[in-house]
Amino acid sequence: MPENLLSLEGEEAHHALSVMRKKEGSIVELINGKNVLAKAEIISTTKRSLRLRVISSLSASPPSSIILCQALIRPNKLDFIMEKGTELGMTELWLFPAERSEKISLSPHQQTRLHALSIAAMKQCGRLDLPTLSLKPPLLQWSSLPYPAYFGETAPHAPPFLSLYKKASGVLFFIGPESGFSPHEEEHLRSLHAQGVRLHPHTLRTETAPLVALTLLSA
Repeated sequence: MPENLLSLEGEEAHHALSVMRKKEGSIVELINGKNVLAKAEIISTTKRSLRLRVISSLSASPPSSIILCQALIRPNKLDFIMEKGTELGMTELWLFPAERSEKISLSPHQQTRLHALSIAAMKQCGRLDLPTLSLKPPLLQWSSLPYPAYFGETAPHAPPFLSLYKKASGVLFFIGPESGFSPHEEEHLRSLHAQGVRLHPHTLRTETAPLVALTLLSA
């Protein structure tokens, strides 16, 4: 197939044809989740697929890495974090079991669901890059971090996040489970040069804290 011709099948084709009511001759926008936006014309359709001719494309520079390191929590709360995190500029979501996590794993079905939620949020909010999802080992097994890192701390003496944060090519922010990180985990994070910070004067829920952190990181 020539480079400027594409085929679309499955759920995306169904959405274009049955929900958006696109037809032959319609002009649509396409994103590949890797910072490319294209305009294309539908040149033919079947009940379950369509073919398109790319008219133009635009590439954007990759964003800085904003990695949310989230301890495993209840699936419905992870859904919320993935959806809103995508809207707020998170580039990667790293999930890991913490000592106080209620869950210690994520099923293939749940991973697929999170991926689908991220795609839907990406299209809705207009960003061009799709966040990646990674499953990591327990926190105490981590030996290094690729970027400057911070973690949410509730201790009164913890400094406000913005008093320490300096923009860089990448950053990691750690959020604990509903019951927080264990003392061993906080000690281990500090050994990896992560800094404990307060995001807000009030104690935030584990699904609220990531949204506050991402809002501050992407400002």
